[in-house]
Amino acid sequence: MKFLSFFFILGLTVIISVSAMSDEMKDMMRSISEDCKKSEGATDVDVEKMANEEYPDTKEGKCMIHCLQEQFGVTKEGEYQKDNVKALVEMMAGEDEDKRNASDDIAEACKNETDPDKCERGVMIAKCLEKEGKARGFK
Repeated sequence: MKFLSFFFILGLTVIISVSAMSDEMKDMMRSISEDCKKSEGATDVDVEKMANEEYPDTKEGKCMIHCLQEQFGVTKEGEYQKDNVKALVEMMAGEDEDKRNASDDIAEACKNETDPDKCERGVMIAKCLEKEGKARGFK
């Protein structure tokens, strides 16, 4: 679920270990997460669920996921951005060529996740990215 956590924290809705991030990157992600929490009316319980690698149940928590995805380019005005997702996956893969090579497959696999509700769609995208990432060796 670390793949999912990265996307939550980074707006994608995580592949990389938080401990490997610089303090500056952690601060930036905390700030954006807090902004999305406030703008969507999410609660500490919603954030706690995500910290425990679970999906929030509330509309506000789900909308926080969507907000994070918007902030980091996974979606733009609610539309999935395959090329941005591919680039983010490549970044998170680091020097691992197998994982870098899987970036297009992961991004492609999730492009058809749709729901008229942007917040539900955000969760669907996050779950898809988690599933596809795990299937290709991301943890």
